[in-house]
Amino acid sequence: LRKGRKKWTLGLTSIRGKVRSRNEDCAMAFELGTYQLLILADGMGGTSYGKEASRLAVYGVSQSLAKSMGLGGVA
Repeated sequence: LRKGRKKWTLGLTSIRGKVRSRNEDCAMAFELGTYQLLILADGMGGTSYGKEASRLAVYGVSQSLAKSMGLGGVA
């Protein structure tokens, strides 16, 4: 969580690794009011719903932050 007027450039990449057949990581970067946020969740490789778990974690954190800041939800 970073507050300020400076703009930032961000690139996201994720690698599935050598063992798993798919990548289950999830990341989101966005501005929320005057804050710039980066949320990252490492997937739970090898579990049935690892990708869904990381997606829900990122979504839940973003919604919780938005709500606590009185800004409603983010898309």
